[in-house]
Amino acid sequence: MKKKLTRSENKMIAGVCAGVADYTEVDVTVVRLITVIIFLFSGFFPVAIIYVIMYIMMPAHDQAEHFTHKEHNHKTHDPVEQK
Repeated sequence: MKKKLTRSENKMIAGVCAGVADYTEVDVTVVRLITVIIFLFSGFFPVAIIYVIMYIMMPAHDQAEHFTHKEHNHKTHDPVEQK
């Protein structure tokens, strides 16, 4: 199964860092520390804007599973199969 970048339920704020950690298979603490370090050295706004954009763009983990499950169970209408 193909991996999808989703927000994790293992969250401190919105699950973005945990989702990135799950996707890249890196420990969530490392991703959070890197985020904080970048936050401290670049200022608040660049990291905050990127975080908010990722929060908006990344689906929640349960939503992604719902849509993936729905896609696999979706039957197409084929007029040839009608009798």
